[in-house]
Amino acid sequence: MFIKKSRILSVLLVLLVFCIFVLLLVPFNLHSMSSAKTQHTDQPLIIAHRGASGYAPENTLAAIDLAMKSDAQMIEIDVHLSKDGHVIVIHDKTVDRTTNGSGAIKEMTLDELQQLDAGSWFDEKFAGERLPTLQEVMKRINGEKKLLIEIKSGIKAYPGIDRKVAEAVLEANALDWCIVQSFDTPTLKQINDQWPQITLHKLIVFKFRWLPLAFDGGITSFSNKKYDFAEAINPHYRFVNRRFVRNRQNAGLKVNVWGGKAPDSYEKIRHIPVDGWITDFPNLH
Repeated sequence: MFIKKSRILSVLLVLLVFCIFVLLLVPFNLHSMSSAKTQHTDQPLIIAHRGASGYAPENTLAAIDLAMKSDAQMIEIDVHLSKDGHVIVIHDKTVDRTTNGSGAIKEMTLDELQQLDAGSWFDEKFAGERLPTLQEVMKRINGEKKLLIEIKSGIKAYPGIDRKVAEAVLEANALDWCIVQSFDTPTLKQINDQWPQITLHKLIVFKFRWLPLAFDGGITSFSNKKYDFAEAINPHYRFVNRRFVRNRQNAGLKVNVWGGKAPDSYEKIRHIPVDGWITDFPNLH
């Protein structure tokens, strides 16, 4: 009995320490911080998340087409690498959630991937939507809006994906309307070393309050200088505050926030002067 109680107390102590750590060091954006006196009136750049993914199956041409008809000035997509070296537009590392198939993208060929139905899971009216390639999405947008390409997992999981994405941008003469972002810093640094003309954004979840550390899937050192190769630092919207945004902007960096899954999520950060809002629900024309 004593041992059991000791284990329970140990677990409770760990949870207590964790809660204190989170409350003290992780910045939370509380909607109650907003007031009529602190409203930020400038409108941020609207970035359609995975296309207009609130209205159509994410990362499909249907979602891209709706985003093209929306008020979004930029469209965000996610990319992985197929078994035979094609850059595939999809968020997850497997096809299980957003298609009628199963398996890891890196273990499937382009032909196998494009035989899958990537639309029915969202709504039957989108049945038959395929997983597009990066080149197909770029051809659809054709510079009419900007494109934000997120490399998932990075070069460790997908050796050569940096080159494939860079070559697609360069071959399309799309340097002025394509941007590459990732959580994976080594991928971004490698692109910057090899193709410094490509605009880059660094994704994080949050920066710890008072500490030069950030969480981007792991805990890593953080400073403006460390990411001086990037145009923007893009955190989750629930973990930004005015100080974080102003510190980045004063250093010449932009801040685009992501994670708002509801149409009214922006209301929670309207008081914060972010540069861009990555949303599932751009306004449709």
